[in-house]
Amino acid sequence: MNAARLHVLRRRLSCTVPFLEGWLQRRAVRELLADGSAAAVRALLEVLPRPDVPDLKGHVLAGLRALSAAEGRSFVCQEWVDRGDPVLAELLRAWGWVPPAPSRLRVLCALKLGRLDELAAAGPEEVRHLVEACSGAEPEVAARAPLALRGLCAAAAREEVCRIAVEQDNRAALAAALEAGYLPEDAGAAGRVRRAGLRPPPAGRRLPGGMPVGAAARGGARAALGSRRPAAGPERRRGTAPPAVGTGVAGDARPAGTLAR
Repeated sequence: MNAARLHVLRRRLSCTVPFLEGWLQRRAVRELLADGSAAAVRALLEVLPRPDVPDLKGHVLAGLRALSAAEGRSFVCQEWVDRGDPVLAELLRAWGWVPPAPSRLRVLCALKLGRLDELAAAGPEEVRHLVEACSGAEPEVAARAPLALRGLCAAAAREEVCRIAVEQDNRAALAAALEAGYLPEDAGAAGRVRRAGLRPPPAGRRLPGGMPVGAAARGGARAALGSRRPAAGPERRRGTAPPAVGTGVAGDARPAGTLAR
């Protein structure tokens, strides 16, 4: 769509001519949706924040749910990544569509939709975005990113997880490598991954299972001490001490050390 036509349609979306505004607005929406370009979809998205046109907003959203143009869908996906708008997130769910590129957009949309199958064949570049997403602000994305890291099929992607774990001391990558059994082909690098898994996480961090580091250490110490503690005898369990050495028979009141005659 050329710039001149786009300008005309934008003006029609803001039309306030009595009796004509609804008709002109609906025609503009239909034409923009049929075009499906990023510029056309941008013009439609500009309607959504307007509080004065509820009917037009409903018409726009219904049309966007039926949008099939890849360029227009990709633009909406990018806007969701940039703005985190829940209305745009609902459009993503309605489509159930993962954009083919770029890689960061593809990774984030697949995680948002729970489409981990789309990420199983991810390459090293996608792995870097997955590791970044583990600490992202979007809760659903951050929760699913570690699961995607554990389900990688490509050898190069698994190598990249191990590299990030060792070289960047990234706990999310390390947890994924250890739990999924990823090891680099290089024996030296594989040893570094194993040794990294034995190091305690820095203070304030949590282990992969979610337990705070200090709690895990205290639990391990208690378990170790408990394994060395002698078993309590029956008298100790009942709260009664055994008779002192050197006393007489039970009930004998003579002091300890007195020999029976």
